[in-house]
Amino acid sequence: MIIKSISKLHNLEISSLSSINFDLSQCKQQIIEQPEIEEICKFVQRNPNLQHISFKFNQINEVSLYYLFSIFNKMIKVENLISLNFDLSTFKIKDQGLSIFCQGIKHCVQLQQLTLNLYYTEVQSEAIQLLCQTLKKFQFLNTLDINIGGNQIDNETIQHIGGMVSSLSDLNSLTICFSSNQIGILGLIVLAEEISKCLELEQLYLSFKENQFGDEGIRNFGNQISKCRKLRKLNLQLEYTNIGDIGLQYLCLRLNEIQTFENLEIAISLNGQISLQNLPVQAFKYLTSLTIHHTEKQVDQKFLKLMHDNLKNYQNISSLKMFMSKLQIDANGVIKISEGISGCQNLKTLYIQSNFSSIKKQGALKLSQEISKCKNLKELFISLKYCDIGDFVENGLYKAISHLPHLLSIIILAQGEIQNIKRKYLKQKRLVRFIFCK
Repeated sequence: MIIKSISKLHNLEISSLSSINFDLSQCKQQIIEQPEIEEICKFVQRNPNLQHISFKFNQINEVSLYYLFSIFNKMIKVENLISLNFDLSTFKIKDQGLSIFCQGIKHCVQLQQLTLNLYYTEVQSEAIQLLCQTLKKFQFLNTLDINIGGNQIDNETIQHIGGMVSSLSDLNSLTICFSSNQIGILGLIVLAEEISKCLELEQLYLSFKENQFGDEGIRNFGNQISKCRKLRKLNLQLEYTNIGDIGLQYLCLRLNEIQTFENLEIAISLNGQISLQNLPVQAFKYLTSLTIHHTEKQVDQKFLKLMHDNLKNYQNISSLKMFMSKLQIDANGVIKISEGISGCQNLKTLYIQSNFSSIKKQGALKLSQEISKCKNLKELFISLKYCDIGDFVENGLYKAISHLPHLLSIIILAQGEIQNIKRKYLKQKRLVRFIFCK
């Protein structure tokens, strides 16, 4: 059950719930204070069989949040709870708040799944260490998802995180977001060494966006991760890092040593050091998702060659996202990119952002023609804001989607007559979602 308004709680007489989601992120009319927290507490206590609880707030004062942490043990039967999700992103709970949170959940030792979002919460090393000590007691955890992005996490703190992870012997799915922190080579090596001790690990998602550890760091990472002999899926977010082709080549070679491995998803920035060329042939079979941020303003011929010649080699790519708003690309450039995209016959999700470009109507029409060849496409996002593309949306793109029998969702950010476009596209009855904005 999803609860979106606290005011409705006292009217609910349900007493046999096993799952509850307090999604209060849209409660803009009031700040959630202690009386509202007490209503939540009473409702939860009326449902002693709860096994899955999720919390997400929009506006809640610090005192109320601390109060919720402090009474958490009294709210629930901790021996029943197997799944907990706390979204605290952007709340400045700092070390004191996280310490109280740890005290609140410390008896939930039967937990099997934990999701904790601490993005930009101003927590520091000491509180992260306490969190790690607390989680070490949760020996039944098989799924752990922690976002500590934007909190100035350094190499020393990484050691505690790694030690906590390696202590969870049943862990088979691990997600940690380290974006916008201060992780260097030593921190990455320590983390990878500890993760390699998780012998049951099957899925690993790590975001290192805006951290700097270079090819040497990712090389050592590959050496250690290849020891996870049950690993099936790896998702690495490497945007705005200083990793180059050499590091990625070595990583792919080491992943190929894992017999169970089948799925690689990566997000990168094309920064002059990386072009995704010369990857080992093994990468062609397991690269399923590719996100590209082009950070240079000038058109890079290596980038165009990658798009035109190399994409067709990745036959298993199902998701391709290209963010090129900084790239001064013209019609010829987008033609080459388009022809590369059409070679991805298994593509299901396609994002293209090329605002402020000079692709003109000629390039836009070629793009739509090539997209129409991706017969398995289900989700399409196109952003061509501030581009002189004529009636591309009304005609060229509309004609293209008529050839895409599986397309369910389309989002368009471009020029055009809103009412005419909406009226035309909504005739495509199969579309579950259609959004058009100038």
